[in-house]
Amino acid sequence: MSEIKGAEMNIKRLILMAILLMLSISGCSKPQVVNNLPPVPNKNNEIEVEMKFSTYNPKGVGIEGTELILVGYDGGVIDTLQTDINGEIIKKITVPEDERYSNSVDDGLTPRGTITVIAFKEGYKESVLFEAGVSKD
Repeated sequence: MSEIKGAEMNIKRLILMAILLMLSISGCSKPQVVNNLPPVPNKNNEIEVEMKFSTYNPKGVGIEGTELILVGYDGGVIDTLQTDINGEIIKKITVPEDERYSNSVDDGLTPRGTITVIAFKEGYKESVLFEAGVSKD
């Protein structure tokens, strides 16, 4: 009987040592933090533009009453809009310049910002347009 208890103790010690070894190996590595977020836009340079938003069905006919949510770079809602009888709406918006497009200015394009547009209407598939360009050209 004492031999069995001794064998059990040896097994428990072996398991405990294996656990401690695994913890010491896995606990030594520090997780890496990867930042894949785009740079924060330049709030000093804002872009103000009248944008036309259009929604169409597969046959090319405008969809009246489509809800549009305009979302800024920071996730805040800029505005909520609804399209007219032709499936269109024009709205003046102001967004900060997105410096990822600064090189385009050297190529003759105007500064640009970005927004996300979410479009939905009952009976239609929702659509999301990420980083829609906002510029005067």
